[in-house]
Amino acid sequence: QTTLYFRDKASWMKAQQTLGFGTRITGEIELALPIAPTNPEAFNYPEYLHWQRIHRIGKIKEAQTLSYDGRSLSFTGAMVASQQWLAERTTRLFAPESAGLLAGMLLGAVDEIDTDLYATFSSLGLTHVIAISGQHITLLIAGLVYTLRLCGVTRRRAYLATALFLPLYVAMSGSSASAVRALVMGEFVLLALLTGRIRDGWNLIGAAFLIMIGYDPYYIHNIGFQLSYLVTFGLLVFVPPLTARFTVGPAALCRLAAVTIAATVVSFPLTIYYFHIYSFLSPIINFLFVPFISVIVAPLAALALLLGSVHPALGFLPAKIVDLFLLPALQLLQMIEKGQLLRSAFRSPSMWWMIGYFCWLIFLAGWLYDKITL
Repeated sequence: QTTLYFRDKASWMKAQQTLGFGTRITGEIELALPIAPTNPEAFNYPEYLHWQRIHRIGKIKEAQTLSYDGRSLSFTGAMVASQQWLAERTTRLFAPESAGLLAGMLLGAVDEIDTDLYATFSSLGLTHVIAISGQHITLLIAGLVYTLRLCGVTRRRAYLATALFLPLYVAMSGSSASAVRALVMGEFVLLALLTGRIRDGWNLIGAAFLIMIGYDPYYIHNIGFQLSYLVTFGLLVFVPPLTARFTVGPAALCRLAAVTIAATVVSFPLTIYYFHIYSFLSPIINFLFVPFISVIVAPLAALALLLGSVHPALGFLPAKIVDLFLLPALQLLQMIEKGQLLRSAFRSPSMWWMIGYFCWLIFLAGWLYDKITL
C-alpha cells in the first residue's frame, strides 16, 4: 500500500492517468518499525497497523529511483475505478457542500467528505449515516426489489438479481466491516425469501458473526465491526419490548423512538471508550435526521446519481431537490455542533465500569421482558 503526495492539483491529475490501484511501483525504500506512542493513552499506531497485518512502514529515499508498470486488471481494481468514476459524477451533480457527503453516503468514498463536516457528524453521533451499514443495505434491497417488480420482473427473479448485485455494491463501497456484516445478513434474508423459510434475526446475526470471524479473526479488533454487531444485537433485544410499551402516537414513530433509544444505550459505552466525546443531543438529532436522510435524501440522491450516470442533464432536477433539502439541514447541524450544547468529554472507562454497564443492560432487558419486577 503506497501513498503519494503531490505539490499541486495538475501533477495529481497527470498521475491519475498513469497511476492507480493495481500499479506496481519498484524502487529503493527504507524500512522501519512504526513508532509507539510516547504519551499515556495516546493513539497506538503500531497496534492499529498490527490488526491490519501491517508490521513495517517504509520511506522512499529518492523519488528518481522509482519505476512502475501499468495497472494490472483485477476485480478489486475495477470496483475502485467504478467508485472513483461515480464519485466524480457526484461532484458534477450536487453542490460542493453536499457532494462529498453524498459520495461517502452512497458509495463509501469517505475520502471525498469535507473534514469539518465529518467532524460535525462525528461530534453529533451521526457517522453511522455515512458508513455503509445495515440501514443502507436495507434501503438498497427494498429499492431494487420494488424497482424490478415495477418493471414487471417476477418476485423470485427480483430477489435473485438483488442478491447478485449486493456483493458488487459492497465491494465497490470499500467492504468495511459494517458493510460486510450487513451484506451477509442481507444475503441470508434474500435466501430465506427465495426458499420460503422463516427469517430469524438471532440466527442471521449469529451466522454472519461466525462467517466473518472464520474468514478473518482480526475483524474482532475492528471498531466498526464491534459497533455494528453490538448495535444490531441491541436492536434485536430492546426494540420489540420498547415498541410494545410505547402506545401513544403513530406506530412508525413509536418504532423509530424504540430504535433510537436502543441504539443509544447500547452504543454509549463503546462511543466514549473509543472517541471520548459524546453529545447528549445525539439521540434527538438521530431521531429527526435519520428518517430525513432515509426517506427523502438517500432515495432522491441515488436516483439523481443513477440518472446522472447516463447523462448529467438527466440527474439535474433530483440533484437540485436533494441540495434544496440537504444544505439547510447541514447548516443547522454545523450550528448545533459549534454551540457545543450538552456535549461532554470522557476518559476511557475502566474494564469494571464496562462490565457494570453491560450488567445494567442485562437487568434492563430482564425488566422490559417482565422477567424482573421492581
